Amino acid sequence: MLWNKLMAVTAMQTVLAWFLGLAFIPVLRKYKTGIYTPYIGDRYSADGSEPSFGGAAAWVVLMFGTLVTSAFCEHRLKMILAAVFAGLIMLRGIVDDRMTDILHKPYGVKGVTGLGWCYAVCFGYMLLAKRMGFVGSAVIFPFGIGIRDLGIIFCPLTAAVMTAEIYCFKYMNRFGTDDESCIGGLSWVVSFLLMSGVAVMGSAIKDESLLCFGASAAAAFGSACIWGLSPAKLKSGSSGGMLTGAAAAAVMGMAAFHQTAFWLITLAAGVDGFCTLIQYLHFRRTKQLLLKGSSLHEHLRAKKLGDYAVILIFAGIALAGAAAGIAVTIYGQKKFF
Repeated sequence: MLWNKLMAVTAMQTVLAWFLGLAFIPVLRKYKTGIYTPYIGDRYSADGSEPSFGGAAAWVVLMFGTLVTSAFCEHRLKMILAAVFAGLIMLRGIVDDRMTDILHKPYGVKGVTGLGWCYAVCFGYMLLAKRMGFVGSAVIFPFGIGIRDLGIIFCPLTAAVMTAEIYCFKYMNRFGTDDESCIGGLSWVVSFLLMSGVAVMGSAIKDESLLCFGASAAAAFGSACIWGLSPAKLKSGSSGGMLTGAAAAAVMGMAAFHQTAFWLITLAAGVDGFCTLIQYLHFRRTKQLLLKGSSLHEHLRAKKLGDYAVILIFAGIALAGAAAGIAVTIYGQKKFF
């Protein structure tokens, strides 16, 4: 019965995403170009007038799905808190999009400011989740390590991991404010797969709120491909990268003990983020590039792979990460509960 309801909500989210694109794209394009045309144009071509703010549209779809599904799920407050947290993190990306798309500046939010905002919101979210009893301070570790209580360092450490996850998604989406480093639909497809994994993990541990939030987020990100898949008519922008990372990070505060499994599902973004970090450190030391691009996905594109080929490669990595996370979740559930 629950899955039938979720399928109905997913269908509504898909329709909502389509209508939001029809309504928002012409308006946002006017802010970018100064010219208003009520038409979307050819879906299979891009002319440079395509606006950003794709993350804002996806968050509306996510919030809609969360509110509807929370009506028939346990712990509705947990789901709403996670969606609000994702929105607060996304605000940093919206400011970036406004500065680049509307104000036409070549830069976004200062790095330290943005990083500080993300960590502060993550830390506050985990403190609130712990106070409300959604999580404790104990975590299940694989490879026979078992359950370890992290005590007082749980919230600050988890917030740091969440911030790192968010920034991995940010750079997988695009490098800074450089739209040339963005592959339309890459972050949406990867996030659709990993949030689908979250839904399966919620089912495995019999946590309806985790199941419903994962399903709602998967529907929001999957439907974002209607307008966001290459060639994108509504670009994900910084808001899209921050939103997808925030949704993945939000599950850290939704179920006790399983934070390690939740971290594993972000494998695709983690691999891309790690390559970006290595590229940056290598360039700082040698003044030479190790990869043919700012990240792994840019390196693959520079090797003459098409957008869809790169998306398929990252989809495979995302599926591997989701499978690993689900396996660790089932292992912990069977062994300890």
